[in-house]
Amino acid sequence: MMWLSADFQSERKRQVSTAKKLSGAVRQFHKTKETRRLRELAEAELKRRRLAGRMARDIRGWWTKIERVISYKQRLDADAQRRKAMDRHLVFLVKQTERYGESLTTQMEDGGSVSDDHEDGGEETRRLPCRRKARSM
Repeated sequence: MMWLSADFQSERKRQVSTAKKLSGAVRQFHKTKETRRLRELAEAELKRRRLAGRMARDIRGWWTKIERVISYKQRLDADAQRRKAMDRHLVFLVKQTERYGESLTTQMEDGGSVSDDHEDGGEETRRLPCRRKARSM
């Protein structure tokens, strides 16, 4: 009976050892399962952040292009306004030159040269207004 007792003891020892190994494996499985779940959550968060960053870069690029278009249109408008002002000034200068030429012609027809009338103390010639730009320093 002694051998039966030893056999039961060794069997019991083997079962306890196997149970410990199995419980350790189950514990490790659940631990890695939780770790895997946390890692997957972190990877999903990282994926979302990368996507958000990519979208932000695309949107920033789009707004940069829009700002360039707006700047270009504003430049075109400013150039058009400047051209209109220059055209108006050119028309003014042409009309002023025509009036000056006409006044010189009439003075020449009426009494001779312009300088003679002025020097003689006779009728002074009408001076036309002249626009001068102020110099900025």
